[in-house]
Amino acid sequence: MSVGNNNNNNNNAGKLTTLRDSYIDLITQDAFLRKIIVYMVNHRVQDFSDPLTNTLVLMATSPLQMVCCESGILPFKTSLLPVIPYALLSKEDNLLIQGIISQLPDHLMHETMESSGQYTLSAFHVLPSKVFLCKKKLLLNFVYVMFNNNNIYSDVSICKTLCNIILQRFMAIVPVSSELVSTVLHSFAEVQQQPSLAEVQQQPSSSTSVTKSKNGDNDNDNDNDNDNDSDIKKNNNDNAAEKANQRNVKPRKK
Repeated sequence: MSVGNNNNNNNNAGKLTTLRDSYIDLITQDAFLRKIIVYMVNHRVQDFSDPLTNTLVLMATSPLQMVCCESGILPFKTSLLPVIPYALLSKEDNLLIQGIISQLPDHLMHETMESSGQYTLSAFHVLPSKVFLCKKKLLLNFVYVMFNNNNIYSDVSICKTLCNIILQRFMAIVPVSSELVSTVLHSFAEVQQQPSLAEVQQQPSSSTSVTKSKNGDNDNDNDNDNDNDSDIKKNNNDNAAEKANQRNVKPRKK
């Protein structure tokens, strides 16, 4: 093999590595994971008895892949998770996927027509056969979604209980390291310190206190002003009476 061919192979391998890293960076972003966690739970393919736990387990144990179809992308190699629609992705994400596909050589692309009539484009060898989503990022983003998505539960106490149950079930099914458990539980403990919705509603707002304080000060000022006005009126009345008496006094006869 010539030196030129070796250089070309090295360049192609480097380019493929760059494209692979770009795709992995996309599907492991915090914002991306939070969106697809909510979407996959709400649009699950099967009627799971425990949708939250089963969705997290499938995301953690299914290898990553790069498969695009007419309606969206399938980042996980399993038929039990739904297609992520392109509309859920940002404009930048869609452009990135389009750019990756346009730069891939034809021999790495495989086109198929599903039984449903949907066109599918698979990129082989872009990702190794056994690349999985980082469990730490998955669980941390799950905790974030549970406590920051108003469409799930508005009461923080319910979120705390449910999140604790799901984390325990997940860790009982999926092997995780002690370091990961410690990190996730530490994050969960920090969130647990947040006050519940009922506690927040019972706390008086600072603006109300300030308003009441200002109103109280105004009332005191008004009372002081009324007292001053009364004193002034009293003094004026006394002066008027004294002048009237002086006018009514007659001089004595000599």
